[in-house]
Amino acid sequence: AIRERQDRLEHTAREARVRHGTDNGMIDRQFIGTITLPLELREAITRTLAHYPRKQLREQAALLSEQLRARTRVHPRDLDSGEVPVEGREAVVYDEGAVQAYVAYRLPAVYACTSRVFGELAAHHRDSFRPRNMLDFGSGPGTTVWSARDSWPSLEAVLRVEPSLAMNIAAQRLLTYLPKPELEVLTRRTLGDGLDANARFDLVVASYAMTELQDIAERKRTVRTLWKHVKPGGMLIIVEPGTPVGFGAIREARTALLEDKMLSPIDQPRVLGPCPHAAVCPMSRQSFCHFPQRLHRTEQLSRSKSGITSSLAPSGKGQDPTRPHSKSTAKVASFEDEKYSYVALGKGSEFADAPAPSIAPAAASSQTESERKSRIIEAPAKRGGHVLLKVCSPRGQIERHTVSRSTGKLIYKSARKARWSDLILADARSFKEMLPSEYES
Repeated sequence: AIRERQDRLEHTAREARVRHGTDNGMIDRQFIGTITLPLELREAITRTLAHYPRKQLREQAALLSEQLRARTRVHPRDLDSGEVPVEGREAVVYDEGAVQAYVAYRLPAVYACTSRVFGELAAHHRDSFRPRNMLDFGSGPGTTVWSARDSWPSLEAVLRVEPSLAMNIAAQRLLTYLPKPELEVLTRRTLGDGLDANARFDLVVASYAMTELQDIAERKRTVRTLWKHVKPGGMLIIVEPGTPVGFGAIREARTALLEDKMLSPIDQPRVLGPCPHAAVCPMSRQSFCHFPQRLHRTEQLSRSKSGITSSLAPSGKGQDPTRPHSKSTAKVASFEDEKYSYVALGKGSEFADAPAPSIAPAAASSQTESERKSRIIEAPAKRGGHVLLKVCSPRGQIERHTVSRSTGKLIYKSARKARWSDLILADARSFKEMLPSEYES
């Protein structure tokens, strides 16, 4: 019976490989290696910061780093209570100095993470989704415009919404370096600033913006407004820092839309990622869903890092990241790893194969192959003869699997190659039947 189940899974894998071109048909690789900023964007950053004193830039970067960390820092009592509030945290004021520091210190990481998210969605929906216009909420210096244009060359027009005047000035400078063809870019200070309530966009993005809003009522109101601006056949993508606070904002937005009883059937959201289901998020209050992305540091980013205390700089190879070392001896690496959380939702029949609120976890067995793939939510632990996987499954559960050679040749081979954030064809029922002692729901 075990051999028959293994043969059935491997036959499914062979069919999937022919149809989708995935590795052994068992895994959709989402890992894309180290991201480097486009040459045009690097030049734009260099010229924007050219006349800003280096010492002042390092000081501003250190201050901005502490302010941003203060907004996402978690107190033990927050985890004990099961809540990670954003309320009561001091807002960051983006004056000229803070904006210059943001361009040097934060823009590269935001570009890398949004590129990673957009790239996955563009690859999965390459034939059905070619956005022509975008609403960029909380646009900052226009970082998302660059990453969206890279993933979707079909973009022709962008409406930026950004309240900071200094950010808008920086965006105007940076976006002049966008490669051809030219992109029409308009800017508004708020969503109500001359934006028609009936305006609809193919792509709506809120990148590192929800945690800047001060209370839950404002965040829920904003995410519902953004969803109204999504065209049928369009997407809403929300990206936040990969911290408990950032993920809390993501889960809050996801829940607000999936549980909104006022939405018409045609406006019901469908989950495009990272979740392989539309059930209640199974993450406990003491854990959070996030993914890593490595990026090359620009010259300006390396300089700004050199002014930040050593506890904020990444450790070199062989160094203990928990051990502080002096600023004079700390070596600034040529790369860094940024953690992010996100949710992507689609509107309309164009995404009919994606999970919707009406799909209950119990119906997972009738879902399509793409819906049966589970998302790897931690770095796989690869041992001598087996691999330990922690996944979020289409059943709406967090599951742990031990994949050994005896589990099946194709499954084991795929598990050995799997990386954090990949989608893997892991039939939870088959694992449970084959490895009852190792299975955890």
